[in-house]
Amino acid sequence: LSNAGYFWAIGAITGKMIIVKNINSNSLQGDLKQIKILEQMGCILKIEDNQIGVCGSALKGIDVDMSDTPDAVPVIAVVASFAKGKTRITNIKHLREKECDRIDAVYSQLIKMGIKVEQGEDYLEITGGNPKGAIIETFNDHRIAMAFSIPGLLIQGMAIENESCVEKSFPNYWDIFDALQK
Repeated sequence: LSNAGYFWAIGAITGKMIIVKNINSNSLQGDLKQIKILEQMGCILKIEDNQIGVCGSALKGIDVDMSDTPDAVPVIAVVASFAKGKTRITNIKHLREKECDRIDAVYSQLIKMGIKVEQGEDYLEITGGNPKGAIIETFNDHRIAMAFSIPGLLIQGMAIENESCVEKSFPNYWDIFDALQK
């Protein structure tokens, strides 16, 4: 479910219904919460027959406790950069001790994209706007690479450094991502 979230985020920012198959909507995995977060942000959900689709609309900022969905924080923060208003993601202090300090990584890369963002010990606050293209440093973190690849579907000038770091969790991510651009 962690990996499904990247494709749901694509649906959120592009306004296209992106369906991920072989997903149990009754899963107890915390990362399923991503669809509810995206729904709060204004997305339409389509749940049927072991598949879940997400389609964005007029995205809006929200306040969300993501203590139980830490892997989804980078991608939700990227979606928030396209939303109207502020998104406050809280209770995420444990993200400072992942493959990299994910709070600081997300903060620094959103700043590069021209997005107003604030960080604290256990939160991120993103003010949505008009993200600009940037060269994204991954900090050798697969979740940063995948989350920041998504704006490249809409924004010129996006580039991911050390893109091979995704092999840790999703070796064929770039093949699937590239297929969505066709």
